[in-house]
Amino acid sequence: MKFTLFSLCIFLLFCVSAECSLRDIFSGFSDYQLFRGISGRRARFIKTRLRAGKIIPDVIPESFKPRVDLRISYVGRKMEFGTEYFPYKNETDMLPEIKYRARKRSYYSIAMVDPDAPSRANPFRAQVRHYLKVNIKGRDLNSGNSTSTPYLPARPFPGCGRKRFVWILAKQKRKIPDLNISTSRPGFNITKFVSENDMKIIGVNYFEVESSPGAVCTIPGTNPPTSSNATAT
Repeated sequence: MKFTLFSLCIFLLFCVSAECSLRDIFSGFSDYQLFRGISGRRARFIKTRLRAGKIIPDVIPESFKPRVDLRISYVGRKMEFGTEYFPYKNETDMLPEIKYRARKRSYYSIAMVDPDAPSRANPFRAQVRHYLKVNIKGRDLNSGNSTSTPYLPARPFPGCGRKRFVWILAKQKRKIPDLNISTSRPGFNITKFVSENDMKIIGVNYFEVESSPGAVCTIPGTNPPTSSNATAT
């Protein structure tokens, strides 16, 4: 059953009688907004921001149509298409808060990828799969399968410049019973993964980080090092 304006009014009346806190009321209203979906104006805004950050076409295709707002917050700060976070202040160490509109009986997949690995100037390891969970039922993030990809924090190598990290929400047509995926994180392609598993990308958000200073972008254990002049765009 859809969460309607009438339902919201009932919730508010219940809160008055039950002496709910303002926090409870705002939380309920936030959930109402999530279930409304997004307007055409919001969808156009999202695509404009994704194009500006080159997420379209570097990570997802131009054909992407935003269906839901993928709301993500690290350390209490809302991500809004290019928000900067600071890994060396431990801001991205933990899995963020994730909210999105969903049908309770449908299945979803969530991923976080690095398209600028090791640097935006020379992304020869891209995409690095930092997180992937499939078969999430509705918004129950505790459900689903981690696909051997527990959360890997965004922490770029020194000298690699400014980097993007992209969160993707995809709707599955059905539960995926068996999924074989490499344990190697580099060389992943989220668009290919979604296509091969009959999913549809419905929500995207991204953030940026700045690596610590360094003369060259060097990956420990690789040869040769890769130079980088990557800057914020």
